[in-house]
Amino acid sequence: ETSWEMKNMSSGEIIMTGGGVSVEKSVSVGDGVYEFTINDSYGDGICCAYGQGSYKVYVDGEEQIKGGEFGSSETKDFTVGSTSTTTSPSGTPSTSPTGIPTTSPTGIPTTSPSGMP
Repeated sequence: ETSWEMKNMSSGEIIMTGGGVSVEKSVSVGDGVYEFTINDSYGDGICCAYGQGSYKVYVDGEEQIKGGEFGSSETKDFTVGSTSTTTSPSGTPSTSPTGIPTTSPTGIPTTSPSGMP
């Protein structure tokens, strides 16, 4: 009644599938975003109505996602490593910087404030 799959979101490749109960599988994954989908053909999930089932996904011993209480299916994404990208500058600036200021700041004020606006 229960099946699942894990997909690499960058390539769209399904890297692991399974089903049944008490499943433990391993696969090597690189940095990236992954999607885990679990399906239940009876539509009652794997927790609570007829038992206390659950699932967990670990990467290098660290829990990434978990669940169990859902209807027909549940999908969760998780990130492994760094997925940040560095972008190059967009090109040359559109205008050149201005030169040095043309006037110097004034010295001490010539009149004192009046205290009244």
